Amino acid sequence: MRRNREAVIRAAERRSREDAAARLRDEVPELRSLSLQIEERDGSDDGAERECYVRLVVVERAPALFELGCRDRRCQGGGYDLSAPVIAALRRRQVRFDGRCSCRGRRDGRPCAHELRYVAVAGYGTGGVVVAIGTPRARARRGARQRWSSPPGPVGNAPEASAS
Repeated sequence: MRRNREAVIRAAERRSREDAAARLRDEVPELRSLSLQIEERDGSDDGAERECYVRLVVVERAPALFELGCRDRRCQGGGYDLSAPVIAALRRRQVRFDGRCSCRGRRDGRPCAHELRYVAVAGYGTGGVVVAIGTPRARARRGARQRWSSPPGPVGNAPEASAS
């Protein structure tokens, strides 16, 4: 019961930060589309527990904040903040970029071992022209076939993005 209450409080705090954040369309006016392919692993050598999903960002009303919670229910204070590397890559007008970071929370008194990897695909343009390859769904399918054959970068406490 206490964990559920803590999760509700964390979600409300995140929504408050999202409401206060600048809008993505204001930070990167030429951005027209953005999708994030997310993979979260449990930190074991074989990555036995992992969750994968695609997050389609509604650019017109999205906050310029990319915080994701750790999916481990036992993790306390965890999560990932991808805001800095994602916004930096979008400002450089990168069409495809990726990165990874470790959860900043704690589990059973030790640092949480969960790791998040992401691949982002962005479309830019003015007027009705969007510069990107394929639809977000098609790019996600291609990414699923090629998933993490080579890790996208060093693991650390701060998320990093690399050009592709």
